[in-house]
Amino acid sequence: MKYIVEKGNGSLTWIHVAEPNQKVETLTIEIVECENPGGKKSLPYLWYKAGYTDKILDTYLCIHTYCTDSEGNCFGKYNPQSKRSDDGKRNVINFDWMFENTEENKQKLINETIRLFESATGKSATQEKMERCNKYANENGLEIVTKKT
Repeated sequence: MKYIVEKGNGSLTWIHVAEPNQKVETLTIEIVECENPGGKKSLPYLWYKAGYTDKILDTYLCIHTYCTDSEGNCFGKYNPQSKRSDDGKRNVINFDWMFENTEENKQKLINETIRLFESATGKSATQEKMERCNKYANENGLEIVTKKT
C-alpha cells in the first residue's frame, strides 16, 4: 500500500496511508523518535529493570495510530506497539515492537502497521450502523425512509 511521508518538527514523522482499507478506514501513523534522558527514573531504565527489554535503550521509537472509520470516528487501531493486558482490561506496551531508533526499525514499524491495517476485514462503520438502524426499525414496527416524497 502506498503512503506519504511528512516530516514534522525535529523528531516527529507522519505517515499518511494513501488508500482506505476494505472497511473504508483511513490511517495516519505518527512516529516519535525518543531519547533516553538517563537516570534511574527514565522509562528505558525502568523497562530494563522490570525485564521488558534486554538492555537499556539509548533511543527508541514510539508510534501512535489515527484510524478514521467511515463515520468519521478516530481510534488508535492497528498499532503493533499496543496490545491488551493479560487480564484484557486495558492496553499495554507490546515490547516485541519497542525498537531502537534506526531507519530499518522505523520501516519495520511502518510495514507492520500497514500490514495490520490492510488485513482488516468486515463491515464498515456505516454498514454496521445501518444494520443497527434496520434491526431497531424491524423490532419496533418502524419504516426507514430513504427518500423525501
